[in-house]
Amino acid sequence: MNTISVVFADHHPLVRSGVRATLALENDLELVAEAQNGQEALSLIKMHRPDVFLFYLNTPGLHPLETVQEVQAVSTQTKLVVLAPPNEATLIYPMVRAGIAGYLLEHEETQVLVGAIRTVYQGGNWFSKEVLAKLAQKPEEMVRSGIVADLTDRELSILFLIAEGKTNHGIARDLSLAEQTIRNYVSRIYDKLNLHSRSELIVWTREQGLLLERQPSRRPISDVIRVNGDD
Repeated sequence: MNTISVVFADHHPLVRSGVRATLALENDLELVAEAQNGQEALSLIKMHRPDVFLFYLNTPGLHPLETVQEVQAVSTQTKLVVLAPPNEATLIYPMVRAGIAGYLLEHEETQVLVGAIRTVYQGGNWFSKEVLAKLAQKPEEMVRSGIVADLTDRELSILFLIAEGKTNHGIARDLSLAEQTIRNYVSRIYDKLNLHSRSELIVWTREQGLLLERQPSRRPISDVIRVNGDD
């Protein structure tokens, strides 16, 4: 079993103590360092190059979007997971676009945090169900007003399948197409919508209310990406 190394940044000693205790109970997770501010966190990331960098959104000296870029510049393999206050949910889209892999709210259960760390380490994404629910409450004025007008019917179908959590392999199987063909379609979708990753597309479709156009038989996005402790 591989051990997942974690650096955690938060200016609250009690919070750091709680996260330390939580991770100590897991055989595959190791908290290698803790930071109280942004400058200290970046120094520790350079030193340890952890698998996961977990940070509280309002940590002093830690500017969320800049931090993502700075961490990626010094440790490309490090996945970033944000802990945020409930009233900061609107930052999820710009942060996903910047490159975070997980976005959790500070009041969630400890096992949600553990699951999120494992998921992003394995290459997945983890977003709080509560955050996604808030995004789903946004107005739909952009849904039918041309926001996806540039997509062909095939590209639109693939967009929805990606939003449902399908891999390229799964989409290729469902549509009886070659996997390389699906990759080409996905690339064109990203270009047309000015998106850059699957996680960004997932959040974007929820934010725009696009899933509300799907048939009732389709599973909601919160059921097909690992959110809020669901396996």
